Formats: sequence, C-alpha cells, structure tokens
Amino acid sequence: MSTTLKKVVRLLSEAGWHAYTSGDDTAVIMTVCGDRTQPVVAELHEDGRYLRFIARWFMVLPEGDKREALLAKLLQRNCQLKLLKFGLDPRDGEVTAEVSLPLMGGKLRPDQLNRVLWTMNEVLPEQRATLLEFLETGVDRREEQKSMDDTVRKLLEAGPAGDEDAGADELIDLSALPDQPADD
Repeated sequence: MSTTLKKVVRLLSEAGWHAYTSGDDTAVIMTVCGDRTQPVVAELHEDGRYLRFIARWFMVLPEGDKREALLAKLLQRNCQLKLLKFGLDPRDGEVTAEVSLPLMGGKLRPDQLNRVLWTMNEVLPEQRATLLEFLETGVDRREEQKSMDDTVRKLLEAGPAGDEDAGADELIDLSALPDQPADD
C-alpha cells in the first residue's frame, strides 16, 4: 500500500505541525525559516513511491557580480549536504530548497518524516542565514570554520614540540588562523 498525501498530513498533524492538502497532488507545511514563515510543499510522485518536499522562493539569486558567487556557493552546498539540495529557475532567479525521499514499499516511516522536518526547520534556516551573510559580507563563515578545523588538526598531528632545539622550519605557521573576535 503506497503513501497518500492524506497520510502525510495526518502524520504531520500528529507530530504537531500545521499542514493541509491543496488538491490531490500537493500538501503544504508551514515551517519557520529564520525571521519568516516558509511554506514547504510536499508532492507525491511515482504512485506514492517518491516524496518531494520543496521550499519554493527560498531565496532569489541577485543580479550582478554577486550572482555568480552565490551560484557557486549553492553548487558547493549541494555537494556538501546529503539530504538538502538547492535548485534554480534561471528565468527569474528563484532558488528552491528540496528534500527528496524514495519510499521503500511505498511507505513513509515516522523517522524519515522527522528527518525531513528537522532539515526543513533547522538546517534550512541556518543555510539561509549563512548564504545571506555571504551575500552581504563576501565571507562564508562555514569555510572559515573549516580553515580553523584544518589548522587545529595540523597542530594536533604535529604533536608536542619536545625538542627545544627545533628549527623554525618545523613550526606550524599560525598566521593561517582566521582572526577571532574577542569574547566579551
């Protein structure tokens, strides 16, 4: 027996989410994405064996020089994230965020639904915030964190200095550390 949108809406309602069906082929879930409410559309495909959750108008790709940089970031995130993927409508610059689930045996398990809802309610707002910050500042704090993680890993792999006569060429260059704001 395959999953129906009525079953999806029932599972969402039981989990405390606001969802409703809008016809036979879609259901709408209201989630919070940072400072705004983000409607997420659920669509069943392939006779209920494939379920897609789509956040339309997640962002709008800006015109000008920032457009290419943000597009590169979205492609990078598509490679880094396992469940959440970004899409683009080149006609109007609409950026969508999507989670797609194949349903084994046509059944949606509660743990699958919980994973999707967590992604849409936790990961999606965090991605939006970091991408908007990137557009504003030109800096991706996720990459800065990775740079810091790489530096710490190198320090840990180097181990204790031990030899007081070590030459300067054996020291790790700490200038690669990103500037950190002072704690207040």
